[in-house]
Amino acid sequence: MIKFFRRIRQQLLTENPPDGRAGKFSKYLLYAIGEIILVVIGILIALQINNWNQNRLTQKKSFEFHMRLAEELETIANRLESDRNIAIQLVEYIGKSVDILEKRRFSEGSTDTINYTLQNFFKYEKIKSKLNTIEEMKSTGQLGLIYNDDLKNKIYKYSSDLERTSQIYEQGSDILNNFEVFDKYVTIKLTGPLQNQIKYNINDLANDKYLINKLSRYGFFWQTKSYFSGELEKSTIELRDAILQELQKGINN
Repeated sequence: MIKFFRRIRQQLLTENPPDGRAGKFSKYLLYAIGEIILVVIGILIALQINNWNQNRLTQKKSFEFHMRLAEELETIANRLESDRNIAIQLVEYIGKSVDILEKRRFSEGSTDTINYTLQNFFKYEKIKSKLNTIEEMKSTGQLGLIYNDDLKNKIYKYSSDLERTSQIYEQGSDILNNFEVFDKYVTIKLTGPLQNQIKYNINDLANDKYLINKLSRYGFFWQTKSYFSGELEKSTIELRDAILQELQKGINN
């Protein structure tokens, strides 16, 4: 493009030759001004191209962060769904186990119920308290790549809910892992990699009213986990869908 402008300028000088010494000076002055104009035009074009490239890279980076955040939320939603289902099932088994021990209804089926309860009662796993993608954006000063302020506020609210739920998980885990009532009755024998066998005398369990009462009361923590897992799962899915909608807008535009 600069060559095009230079060609036009030279054509103008050829078609309108100046006369005498003053004419030569005017010719050189016109030539110099033309060169300056061409340089300025070149700089402006280069800046425009550079800005366009920079905007394109920024948009690409923003898209990548949104996509990673949506994928991270999908993983969290799947984990919460699994936690909720496990908690619901275990609450049911805890109730059945309490009923079996209180009424001394011993059978092969009742033994399976108590075995399941004992094997899973302490598997109260914690969840992370922060979104890795958001933490990375904070540390690198790139939160501004989330352009939609409404979406950004939703992310802040969700992050607060995630941290609060994580604290509830952690409290429940600490309490259940310090539950020592079973220790004098139950032994765990390793039978292979990631496999174990629980041994106990069911009559000893049934004779300990304190143990039965504690088992019933501590089932509350699994009920709590079931509830908060379900609530956070819904919030996770809603935020994931909002981010996917934002991505779709970017694609359409």
